[in-house]
Amino acid sequence: MKIGIEPRGEVLFRSDAKVHGGPGLHLDIGYAFDTYPIIVIPEFALAGAFYAPEPFEGSFRTMAGIRVGAALEVEPSLYVRGGYCLMVGRGDADHAGTFEAGLSLDKRLERSITLGGSLGYQGIYYEEGLNGFVGGLHVGFWL
Repeated sequence: MKIGIEPRGEVLFRSDAKVHGGPGLHLDIGYAFDTYPIIVIPEFALAGAFYAPEPFEGSFRTMAGIRVGAALEVEPSLYVRGGYCLMVGRGDADHAGTFEAGLSLDKRLERSITLGGSLGYQGIYYEEGLNGFVGGLHVGFWL
């Protein structure tokens, strides 16, 4: 089992070219199948972020997906997740679908700890639509 914590930054673009960005936090939990040297991890993730220039506008997301990679000295992996998004802080809450995909690189510090970073695409799909990039540094705990 793997538990990951990732402080991250997000930059999102609305369809009207308005740019939003801000800090976020991403938590994931997954089960690593015994497929050495290939890493296969179905994951469940929770994420939240606040977007500037409106400091109280933000999103909370719950997603499921998969991570696939290679067990090397520095472990590259690709992830794909989709799910539900709640947009808050603009009057009534908006409900939306969400999707993210990206690349991670991790260094195994010990058998049960990895440290790395990720960069990816994120989309939030409701009447206006937001598309953008997400990046962060993460710590993985392998139980």
